[in-house]
Amino acid sequence: IRDRFGIKPLYYFTNGNQLIFASEIKAILASEVLQKEIDFSAYADYSVYRYIPYPKTIWKNISKLTPAFSEWIKLKVDLENALSVFSVIQKPDKGGELFLYDLEWENFNYKLNDSTYEERHTIDGQFFSSRGIKDPERKSIELNNGDTVIFRAAQIWHAINKIEGDKDRITLGCLIALGYDKNLYYWS
Repeated sequence: IRDRFGIKPLYYFTNGNQLIFASEIKAILASEVLQKEIDFSAYADYSVYRYIPYPKTIWKNISKLTPAFSEWIKLKVDLENALSVFSVIQKPDKGGELFLYDLEWENFNYKLNDSTYEERHTIDGQFFSSRGIKDPERKSIELNNGDTVIFRAAQIWHAINKIEGDKDRITLGCLIALGYDKNLYYWS
């Protein structure tokens, strides 16, 4: 859910008053809301299993979302009609455009399982043709700082063009969907 290709995990910290989440632990630590404390039970788990089981991380009070989250969210919301919200906080020097393709996920998602991150972010026709997909039409959207675009995430395949230069692209992205219980769900 948070990353269709399963590249980025989701880490989070909560203390009852605040929730901080990120795809990297260092972003949570940079917030300076919590003190760096090693979770020695996680360290022991690593010594035994050679990995740290969910939801633990090496840091006390920072957890990682379990892979079962995607199954849980499918039971709660209509993913086919979920909206993807993409806002630019800082535009990079070059690249970073959002591409929306005239191609639905269900028609070719299975053909992307073996693709790499680099392949998915090199926007050219060879990526599609090497998988037996006719190069689809695409709309390039160059967003400036403060711009937001909303589109149907499960219906439109999308990608971000490769970023070049010294300035990072900083964005805020999330998914919003109506739950089967008629509540609105938001996750990132």
